Amino acid sequence: MSRRSDYFLAAAFVLSLLLLPAAGYWDRYQKQLADQQFIVEAEEEATALAQQFKANCPTETQIHKGILRAQNLLEKSADPFSENGTYVKKALLKGLSENWLADDAIFFACKFSPTGSHALTGAGLERANSAFLALITNNLRNWHNIGAAEQNKVNNRLANMFGERVSGDLLLSNRYGRSIDVIFNGMRRYLIWDFLSISGQQSGAFLIITAKKPLPEDAAAAAMREIALGGRHQFYPTMVPLESLKEHLKPVVPADYRSETPVLHLFSLLAKSPQHDRVASLSTGTLQENTFFYRSAISRSLPYELWLSTAHTEANHLRISGLYALVLTLFWTITAIIRGWRGQPFNFSVKARLLGLVLFVGGFPILLLVLAGKSAIEQDHNVRYRTMVDSMHAELREIDGNSTALRIIFENISRKYLADTEFKSAAIADKIDYNAEVFQRCFAEFATNGVPVSSIGITRFGEEDRLILPPDAKNLKDSFKLHVFAPMMYAGLKEFSEKNYLAALKSLAESRKLGIETYSSMVNSAVFGDVAMARQKGILMKFGDAGHFVIFDFIADNDNVVASILFFSPAAEAHARFARNAVMRGNRSTPDRLWAMAVRKDNGISTTVSRERSAHQHENWFLRKLATALNTSSFQVETLENTLAVCTPCEHMQGITLGTTMSLAPLFATTRRQYQLLLAAALLLFAVLVMVTSALLSYFLMPLHVIESGIAHILARRFDFRLSLNRDDELGDVADAFDGMAQGLYERNELAQFVSGTLTNQLDTVIQLARKPEKRWGVVLASDIRNFTTLSETWPPEEIVELLNRHLELMSTQITANHGEIDKFIGDAVIAVFFGESMAEAALNAVTAGRAMMTEHGRLIRERAEDGRFGYGMGIGIAGGELLIGSFGAGERHEYSLTGNARHQSEVL
Repeated sequence: MSRRSDYFLAAAFVLSLLLLPAAGYWDRYQKQLADQQFIVEAEEEATALAQQFKANCPTETQIHKGILRAQNLLEKSADPFSENGTYVKKALLKGLSENWLADDAIFFACKFSPTGSHALTGAGLERANSAFLALITNNLRNWHNIGAAEQNKVNNRLANMFGERVSGDLLLSNRYGRSIDVIFNGMRRYLIWDFLSISGQQSGAFLIITAKKPLPEDAAAAAMREIALGGRHQFYPTMVPLESLKEHLKPVVPADYRSETPVLHLFSLLAKSPQHDRVASLSTGTLQENTFFYRSAISRSLPYELWLSTAHTEANHLRISGLYALVLTLFWTITAIIRGWRGQPFNFSVKARLLGLVLFVGGFPILLLVLAGKSAIEQDHNVRYRTMVDSMHAELREIDGNSTALRIIFENISRKYLADTEFKSAAIADKIDYNAEVFQRCFAEFATNGVPVSSIGITRFGEEDRLILPPDAKNLKDSFKLHVFAPMMYAGLKEFSEKNYLAALKSLAESRKLGIETYSSMVNSAVFGDVAMARQKGILMKFGDAGHFVIFDFIADNDNVVASILFFSPAAEAHARFARNAVMRGNRSTPDRLWAMAVRKDNGISTTVSRERSAHQHENWFLRKLATALNTSSFQVETLENTLAVCTPCEHMQGITLGTTMSLAPLFATTRRQYQLLLAAALLLFAVLVMVTSALLSYFLMPLHVIESGIAHILARRFDFRLSLNRDDELGDVADAFDGMAQGLYERNELAQFVSGTLTNQLDTVIQLARKPEKRWGVVLASDIRNFTTLSETWPPEEIVELLNRHLELMSTQITANHGEIDKFIGDAVIAVFFGESMAEAALNAVTAGRAMMTEHGRLIRERAEDGRFGYGMGIGIAGGELLIGSFGAGERHEYSLTGNARHQSEVL
């Protein structure tokens, strides 16, 4: 058998190996796309976590979270004040982080009732002064509703217990985890207190007096643990010292994560890069060694930078190159085994080879088109999705950024009145007319421009401070801001005379005794800069639980500062109104989208949506995501069905979170259309491939089938069959040659009926001629017509020819019907031979044929008699024995025949 099939297999094997690099390149391309997508997602999540960390990093925030955890434990208790308040202390110790309080910390607790309050004095709670503090905290619940005399009474008692200027206003402004510097029993201590809210009701209060409070590093470590537990990816936070301090400080990382691979990779990376800025920027992340790194600044209060690292684990799916290599190995291994077992080449048909060629040339590009198209569609989908998220985020940030206009408005109006001679004269007069027209005009102008002023403070050095309130104000609840700001204002003084400067330093020294949280922040030089800046332009400063726009200036007389004027505007109210207006504008301009804001109020969360909004099926889900963003102080991106929600805490409008939704239906519809076009293109190309394949098969294989059919007809001795292919190519030449061969065989067959020396299987003559004569046992049957010579002389030639043809035809039929082969015709004689599996079988076939010939001869004689024609006789001789079969002759004349004693005996018989 030809070995061309092996060559074909070898070529196919080499070609299949050449596709491995293409599969590897495709996998690398897919990995690159996956890495890019991972970097985008990880950077987005890292940004949100860094934002959450910075929002939760302050000490008071972590203390407040600890208080909330304690209150949650109390909520779950059937009796939160069981054991006379002992459970309250246990809950506080569980809620606050370990080692945040001194070992000798003092705990006070009280329970409110409709008629008043009573101190709790269970195990671990202080008894001394507990009844007094229970009365104080009960009064603080309705502080602004009690009389001024009662307020002064409470303030005096607080000053006697905790130091000068510790008042009810100060306590109310320092809740929610803020600590207050106090002097308790002659020693410097920190006071932490808050109401105990059970089921939304202020059911009691607690106070903790401790010798130490959490350091900023402790609070940051707690915030690090919080962000390490959340997110889709497992991020490991690390605080790395600033470049200038890395020689003196060590990185801070939670103990549970120090041995994690991403953290080890981070330390290795920092060791290789002496300068941090060569590793990653402050705004973008980087992926190295399958580890993602993100770097973010923290705040000026901590000499660290936050680094977030996470491992990039590839999806557990078999790559195309691996799958292709596996299939290739199995296929060629099985092929080699079958080839070895067969021991001979495969017999590939032309059809199989043609199909393989067409499928490879046409099918492989179609497969690549589908894979590449799918990848491109997914990439385009992700890009457009990220564009939507970035666009929505930019819209929300633009609203937040535009809120700075409120501070600018506040600054411009304030400076206008600070330069107004009439206003200054009225403000520093010995006797102030609080209802003066200039004051009314000032308050009205602020309110009209969206930044209402809550109070105007007048500080005349050496005299009592004054507070001018708007007409609708009913109390002096903002007076503490003036007292808190006064020493800070002194510190911001730059152009004092020596006398007044020394007086300011003395006032600043006295503020050490105030026992207020503000002083601890004053020692930072950056705060001095802020206060100094507040003299020139408005800044946002925090007093108590809310931020205020503050601006001030001094009034001098003969180069001596005699007074200062301060404007206070509650930024939270201005920001809330600004955000609400932005939400309403967003819903009006884009009615198909939902806009909302969330703000924290009294330990709860208030969400605001426009009344003019359209109905939205996922509104409740969106508001929950908005609340989550406010609680975690982190950027949130979520999808539900066809809705995309983006929520972001505001950077300028503190305590406010904005959010908006957008329908993903157009994005999904575009992606779906792209997939449909890709599928249609693939199907079209596949249909074209099928048509081309069908045309090629029809063009090349149909003539082969016709030729094959012609060969079958020749083998069946139907030499009159013709292909008749009217083609002008090589296959047409083959068909013409075949028809010429068939014509020659037909003519030879016709001639062979009259030429002796042939057996029935005429087509094997050439092969038989090449054989040497061989001996074989057989039975020879000889038959002739009696007295044929006499009949030939008696009757006309045409009748003799007709008789001879009819006779030989009938006798030949009976011989071949009984498995005999005609050796030759000799005139009226027939020589035939019979072979078989055994001598008996050959003899039986010969005798059966002879009897059938006699029967057929009798029937023919009867037919001729009925027609009135002459009859004739026939003789048959049968003999068996060893025969010599082969080609006999000389020169160009050969004859395939048999000879032997059996033939001679049959002719004699």
